[in-house]
Parts: sequence; C-alpha cells; structure tokens
Amino acid sequence: MKKPLAIAGAGAAAVAAIVLWSVFAGGADAAAPTPSSNNGTTASVSVVPTEAGPGWAWEPMTLAANMITAIPVHPDHGPSQRDGSWRGGWTHDPLGALGAAATLSVTIDISEKQVQSHAIDGPFKAETAAFAQRGTSTTRSGGTPQLVGFWFNAYNDQQASIQLAYSGGPQYQLALETVQLQWIDGDWRAQVGENRATVAHVSVDKLPTGFIPWQAPRS
Repeated sequence: MKKPLAIAGAGAAAVAAIVLWSVFAGGADAAAPTPSSNNGTTASVSVVPTEAGPGWAWEPMTLAANMITAIPVHPDHGPSQRDGSWRGGWTHDPLGALGAAATLSVTIDISEKQVQSHAIDGPFKAETAAFAQRGTSTTRSGGTPQLVGFWFNAYNDQQASIQLAYSGGPQYQLALETVQLQWIDGDWRAQVGENRATVAHVSVDKLPTGFIPWQAPRS
C-alpha cells in the first residue's frame, strides 16, 4: 500500500506554504541556520551535487489568489506525474530528491491528494490533509515565496535531508527550511510535522554561506 509523503519532523521540520506565508507577513526573527553537518547514518554530502545542473525549467504554480511561485521541473528527473497542483514521479537520485523537496515544500498544504499520496504515515497526516481539503487561500498573507537556493545536509538511497531557501515579502526576508524525504514505493515522500513546519528566518539580501544559488530566471 502506498504511503504518503511527510514534510519535516517535529524537530527539524520542513516548511509548508502556509508557514512561509506567515513568515513573509511578519514574525519573530531568528538567527539564520547554516547548512547542517552530515551525520554518520547517511552517505557523505560530497556524493551529492554541488549545483542543480542544466536542464531545469520553471513552471508557474498558483498557491492562492494573486500568489504564484515557480517550481522546478526536469525532463529526466521529474515530475513524471501531475494532476492539478499534485506532482509525483521523481527519479531515485539526488536531483530527483531536490525537485521533490522544492515542490512539496510549497504544495503540501494546497492539495489533499498531495498529502495522501506523498506524505509519510504519521500522527499529523490526517490533520494536514484536512487542512489542505478546506483550502488555505483565505489564510495566506504576505509575499509569495520564491526558491533561491539549496543545500544537501545528507543523502543516501533511502532518505534525503535538504535545506531550501526562499525569498519573498518585504525587506528581502529569507525563509530557510529543511525537508526530510524518504524513498517509499517508488517515489520521494516527505514528513509532516505537528505544525506542518518550523521556520527560522532572517531579513537578508543574500544566501547564507554554503547555500547553492538556484532560482527561476528573472524576467
């Protein structure tokens, strides 16, 4: 039976879109985290890409009224499946995990199907699915998050930990998040935390040291 994906655990949680919106609308400042060091339970960070590489395109994704972000897609790494805001079918490699993390971090709370099909079973899955089902467009405020960079904390064939950086809103606010992924039933799936996400953010105009710039081309 296919298990859904979960975004972020209770400790190092991944950022769902609703939290990013509240961050950009204003919130308590926190020190910007630096890329986490790898632990002995996963493959060395040196085995994963230090750049996203060529071939990525950027598709507009409507998250709420007047809120459109850009999500990455790749002809070789995915997604190979889509239905509305739902995306799936990522390749079993670091770049597939990167694309999945970047997409799930902003779409997990806008589609019940996204939660049910790509969230790891856990105590907060049902709550998050109910949240997605009733919609969030009336609760979002602030600027629209745009992906600007990433960093692999760790990667192996069964799990990945990826930090993402998003900018948006006033004063160049930067939101940093960690997405925890597992490879289950042929796709990358994420962990949903108690509050769907925990975000540390700081108002800066550049990425923290170590982050790899990655964003949609500016028109």
